[in-house]
Amino acid sequence: MENSVNRAAPKTTTNDTVAENATSISVIYTGDLDAMMLDETSTIYKAVNAYHLNLQDPFEIDENMKGIVLTSYGKMENPVRIAKQISIGENILMVEVKNLPEADV
Repeated sequence: MENSVNRAAPKTTTNDTVAENATSISVIYTGDLDAMMLDETSTIYKAVNAYHLNLQDPFEIDENMKGIVLTSYGKMENPVRIAKQISIGENILMVEVKNLPEADV
């Protein structure tokens, strides 16, 4: 056993590093999300496709207002700009950027 070598790759990231770079965009909207995602002119469709965003954690506030959380696999470049682009869309009530790195605040 003295001459054996452990070739397992060390873990290169910690949960703190992942959490530090994690950014999400919460979108509150009215209407039908499926229709918005099929409409190539909608701002949410354009943002999801342009920035390769994932739709996660849908939620409902009431029968008229619903929400969705948009995330990215990697670090989201300029999430505030992306949120501003989404916010000008029809049926979009509110957009919130969460967990911004300190440099973007």
